[in-house]
Amino acid sequence: MEMTPFAWAAITGVFIAGCAAGPPDNVYRERADNHAERCMQLSREIDALKGKPVRRKAAMDRYELECLERR
Repeated sequence: MEMTPFAWAAITGVFIAGCAAGPPDNVYRERADNHAERCMQLSREIDALKGKPVRRKAAMDRYELECLERR
């Protein structure tokens, strides 16, 4: 059975519209919660690394990249 151009366009349009919808809002909230949790963890790690300047600097650099630049 051959598909008519109209049927092909309709199916393609539905497929594209479904893909463009993106994930539901709760996925974004979950990502934001995970991101905030990760930033808090890095902050605590930085505090715990006082007296270990090399490891502390690495944690501070990670914090800057993951938490400050992603705002």
